[in-house]
Amino acid sequence: NLLVTSNNSSIYTYELGGSNVPIGQTFDGNVVSIANTNRIVVQRDDFIAMYDYAGKDWEDAGKILLKSAYSTAISISGDGFTILISVILDNNFLQSQAYRREGGFWKEYGRAIKKRNKGVDIITNTLNHDGKYCSFGSNSESFSYKLSSNEYWGELNGAFEYVHGPFVSMSNDGSTLVAGGQGTIAVQSINKSFLGRAVLVANYQYSTETKADDLLLAVSDDGNRFVYLAVDEKKVNIFDLQGKNWAKTAELPFTNLTVKALSFSKNGKLAVGLPELGKVKVYK
Repeated sequence: NLLVTSNNSSIYTYELGGSNVPIGQTFDGNVVSIANTNRIVVQRDDFIAMYDYAGKDWEDAGKILLKSAYSTAISISGDGFTILISVILDNNFLQSQAYRREGGFWKEYGRAIKKRNKGVDIITNTLNHDGKYCSFGSNSESFSYKLSSNEYWGELNGAFEYVHGPFVSMSNDGSTLVAGGQGTIAVQSINKSFLGRAVLVANYQYSTETKADDLLLAVSDDGNRFVYLAVDEKKVNIFDLQGKNWAKTAELPFTNLTVKALSFSKNGKLAVGLPELGKVKVYK
């Protein structure tokens, strides 16, 4: 029942159904991810900080130093106990490291995932609810991993073979991945059965200059609904899984406004970030 908003310099918290007055302390920094457990991840210059909402205010939940000044993507699992950080290292490798909260501290969770950077940046990353599945979207491909033990992330070769692109969003159980790029959005399940036909995003392409907010994607906890907004569009498109195919069931127009964030709550409500109004609107 909380909304957390950021304008890239300050962070505010609001109660759903409450007044328009922020509650609790205001942070400096930028919110990069929010867990279902009212834990937020805040990025600063050379570290990220976690905070837990304790009823009336936020309490410190630890910090992680960044191994590179250039972090490309950060996400947190739905349960709030795993964080995934992707960075570009000096030796031209892309490195993604997961951290797990244990005994009040953040500890490395599994070995680092490394890929050689050949002009490829990780644009987005995503974790499922318990932090045992993760996916990455880059400006050339998407790739996914499953934690087979606490020491090794195994790549899911072929598990999401129809889903490629820089923008990824995963359902809570890790079984459904939505990815967008090259003019299409595709959805696939972990058991290799392709969920429905690819959905065309009209007049949209990506390049090496792609930014994380060029295409906004969000998928519901059960994987049966997703929403998207392309950079040049002025509407949020809503698709539902009907049988084996995806059908567009609604759209939310924002003709004169810029949408900067889309997110589903655990109970299926959709939050839409509207920085020009300084508001987040919630739909159900």
